[in-house]
Amino acid sequence: MIEFALITSLKIVAIHVCCWQGMKFGCIRPLLHPLPEWIKKPLYLCVICMSSIWGVFFWVMDDRYVCIETLWFVLTICGINTVLSFVLSYSPYNPINQDL
Repeated sequence: MIEFALITSLKIVAIHVCCWQGMKFGCIRPLLHPLPEWIKKPLYLCVICMSSIWGVFFWVMDDRYVCIETLWFVLTICGINTVLSFVLSYSPYNPINQDL
């Protein structure tokens, strides 16, 4: 399960980075701007929040349906994404770190 969680975390980080301004899916941000924060965060804004929605999505897509394991899987991804979020915060490509 740890290997699958690491791979899923990297997929979630990839989705997050692709939605940065100037990246491939950055163009969807203006379209989703009217949505409330509690919807935008788990979809593309917050790597840690994305663990819930995307973690369950990738878990189900891999034909895993055991409920208690899903909870541990999402918590594992959340922990990994917390570490990756810290690393991303220092990325020079992160729009937050760029002088706009």
